Amino acid sequence: EFEMQSLKYCLVILILIMHQSVNVETVQVHVHNLLEGGKNMTIHCQSKDRDLGYATLGFDQQLKWSFFDIFGTTLYVCSAKWADSDWNQFDAYDAGRDYFRCFTQCRWRICGGQTLLGYNQLTGIWELFPFSTTSFKGRGMNVVEAETLASVQNLLQTGENMTIHCQSKDRDLGYVNLEYGQQLEWHFRDILGFTTYWCYVIWDSSPGWNYFEPYFGLFDYFKCWTECRWRIYGKERLLGYNQILGRWELLSFMEPYYNNSAPAGILH
Repeated sequence: EFEMQSLKYCLVILILIMHQSVNVETVQVHVHNLLEGGKNMTIHCQSKDRDLGYATLGFDQQLKWSFFDIFGTTLYVCSAKWADSDWNQFDAYDAGRDYFRCFTQCRWRICGGQTLLGYNQLTGIWELFPFSTTSFKGRGMNVVEAETLASVQNLLQTGENMTIHCQSKDRDLGYVNLEYGQQLEWHFRDILGFTTYWCYVIWDSSPGWNYFEPYFGLFDYFKCWTECRWRIYGKERLLGYNQILGRWELLSFMEPYYNNSAPAGILH
């Protein structure tokens, strides 16, 4: 356990070093018109203090701009329209999502109304994103200061009750009994990206406590920055919601990284 914990903290330190090194670099955004049929596109991009105006892009043309995101608070929103379409909106740069994901090069390809591709600089993969209808109204620029909702739902295939115990280093949520369909919810703010919550869960037919981390700041604050939702179906079926991709992902329980052992308050 000590080796695993040391490894994890080394990874955290490495990410923080990267974090400090990239936040003074120029971020370049590219939006590429690759519409099927070779159509022209009208696009309008802006942040709260910078309006890039309207631009017309012929097929295979790009809109490009650069900026510095010193404090990790920048948000650029774009609206694009072409023949026979309404305005399609997307976030070309959202610090809460992109500060690590595309820290120097944020590239977008618009291929149609249902096909918006964004390049993940960390993984080297083009990812499919949805267009949205959200505007600046009611949105905060600093996503990392937003309140995060965490929820864990009991959907055990056996219909059993479960006991769950979740905590962070400075907050203990106590033991909670969840009947089938019920969920545990709590809110918190991860201002600096250091927050970690871990949970132990047990039910009658499980051989012992099962451990997972519903929120680990340096990874989850751009994956589920406002809603971290979990569904437990069984020992081999733990689903976590990816807020960026808008889909549930199959994950697994893990070995504890912390020195605290399984809860002793309830014997099994």
